[in-house]
Amino acid sequence: YDSKRELGGGLGAAKGDTEGTLAGASLALGYRMPMSGVTFEPSLGVRVSRVDLDGFQEKGSELALQVDDLKETRRAAFANVKATFAPQSLGAGWQLTPGIELGYEHALGDDKVDSEGHLLGLDVAQRAAFDSRDQFGGSFNLNASLGDFSVGAEVGVIAGGNSHGASGNLKASYQF
Repeated sequence: YDSKRELGGGLGAAKGDTEGTLAGASLALGYRMPMSGVTFEPSLGVRVSRVDLDGFQEKGSELALQVDDLKETRRAAFANVKATFAPQSLGAGWQLTPGIELGYEHALGDDKVDSEGHLLGLDVAQRAAFDSRDQFGGSFNLNASLGDFSVGAEVGVIAGGNSHGASGNLKASYQF
């Protein structure tokens, strides 16, 4: 984890970095519904994520903080629907399969994260809250396959309240 705080007023920027882990698990139940030319996969599930960051000392400013460890667990419920369209033949044995996915996620439990630091013997506390406990997402993907070999690309967006993001993924796989 890398942090950088622009302090202004000629005080420079406080920078720090640390090590940590982010782990998560999801459990989803759903059903595949093949229809003419498309397969729908609605699902409901829960997700648990855990972050553990070691404490660190910022540098680069007179107001650099000694930041304490951060250990937080987040729980969420989600609903997704995925649609995979029938493969289209591209010739020479290649097939192209497009798909879309729409999802909703609701954070369960407390929506606040408290972090603490120290400066010149004084305790500095920060309370952050989610901009929104609800997130909506969507993605579009294309997979091309030739026998057991496949390549794919996906673009996605996620939004909740005033926060939003975009992502992209590339993959290649061989089934054996």
